[in-house]
Amino acid sequence: MTCDTNRRVAQAFIRMAQLLEGRGENPYRARAYRRGAKSVSSCREPIEHLAAQGRLELLAGIGEDLASKIAEVLEGGTFAAYELLVRQADPEVQALIQGGLSPDLALLVDAYRRRNALDELRALAASHLLRSLPGVTRSHEALILEWVAREQNSVTRA
Repeated sequence: MTCDTNRRVAQAFIRMAQLLEGRGENPYRARAYRRGAKSVSSCREPIEHLAAQGRLELLAGIGEDLASKIAEVLEGGTFAAYELLVRQADPEVQALIQGGLSPDLALLVDAYRRRNALDELRALAASHLLRSLPGVTRSHEALILEWVAREQNSVTRA
């Protein structure tokens, strides 16, 4: 059974991979974060115990760099490299991420915004088709529907 801390670290790495992929960054970096997330989430021992004992690098796919990022997540819930990428993202994407969407879902929503296809996005969310995407929940669909309504209201007011 995986503990909450392991899940939290794995999620942080998955969000980083999603941001890297969404920005078209080096696919090997994104893959390294995904491999690290898989290793951490499948670890049966609480990751904080491994960190305290200096044994993080014994996990498959965890080297010095990812071990240091695990320590950052354990200490503060996030890591500097991720926060830097979020700050570099388009302000619309930043707002969506801060609003509770995962980076890949925020990038998807932003792609619909850039294509002026908000009606299509609203229809997808309202029909629950977005839930067929990995990690998309009912609450994500509700956030997207609220965001689309706000966007469409701001466009009609402008």
